[in-house]
Amino acid sequence: MTIHDIAAAAGVSSATASRVVNGVPTVDPALARRVTEAIEAHGYVPNPNARALRRRMSSIWRVIIPDLQNPFFIGVVSAIEEAAGQHASSIVLSNSDEHLDREREAVWSAVAEQAAGVVIACASESKSSVGPLQDAGIPVVLIDRRVRDYSGDAVYIDNRRAGQLAAEHLIARGYQRLACIAGSVDVSATEDRLAGFRAALEAAGGDLPDCLVRRTDRRIDRGEESLRSLMALPSPPDALYVTSEPLTAGVYRAAQDTGMDMPGDLGLVGTDDAAWMSLVRPGVTTISQPVDQIGSLAGEMLARRSRDPEVARGTITLEPSLVERASA
Repeated sequence: MTIHDIAAAAGVSSATASRVVNGVPTVDPALARRVTEAIEAHGYVPNPNARALRRRMSSIWRVIIPDLQNPFFIGVVSAIEEAAGQHASSIVLSNSDEHLDREREAVWSAVAEQAAGVVIACASESKSSVGPLQDAGIPVVLIDRRVRDYSGDAVYIDNRRAGQLAAEHLIARGYQRLACIAGSVDVSATEDRLAGFRAALEAAGGDLPDCLVRRTDRRIDRGEESLRSLMALPSPPDALYVTSEPLTAGVYRAAQDTGMDMPGDLGLVGTDDAAWMSLVRPGVTTISQPVDQIGSLAGEMLARRSRDPEVARGTITLEPSLVERASA
């Protein structure tokens, strides 16, 4: 017999059955009685080796991110690590590099290790899955990106608002032909930013034709290639919104290399307030995300869920902000 068998016999969740076995006093008395009766009826005896392993892993949080070189995710991980320390926990970091197979390996490793919890930014809205974690009773908090059919704990940014802020700023500065360089398809943050940008243009009486949109991998060299492609058009854009920091870096480098004047020849609004954006000249106008707050809130949600698996699920949506500098 396993704890899952006992939970099934008692008609409760595995988490509830485990709390009864481990003597957690906050379980509803009626549920605790059902679990106790199932234990007695089936002669269940906890496996001491398994329990020892769980105790060793009870302080480990697995953090799974899609881009280890992106300053945004590095900042979030740092804040999660600080939150973990406040709860006598530590983190194990996994980088999926936007690959679903690597993400699945990290998820199943967390299941095999019986990690105390997982914070994850998924590679794909439609293809990623945190089901194995939930089935194993491991607390999960999603950050940055949505996953289809997921309704658990999450910390997101209002990414549609981010796109709107970028478009409204460029329109207010008098730019006429706006373009967008966006990341990969099927990442909710990217899709929402592009949708918000498009909606703001339409609300102002403009539009965003397909020829002025570039979809590409979130890498610096892809940003360079995308800008050169846009500027080679018969009617190139006079302003640009870029939906990620690596792509923004590539665009900026290509603009500098080709001698473009910003904000004269091209107005630029990037994403994330990386340190380099305030050091270069002209400085980069950007849409900033509250990085520390994302990580801290995710860590607190995970700690709360670990303490009480039955606590109500929650989603927190934070607001982005415009950091105005000379590039637009």
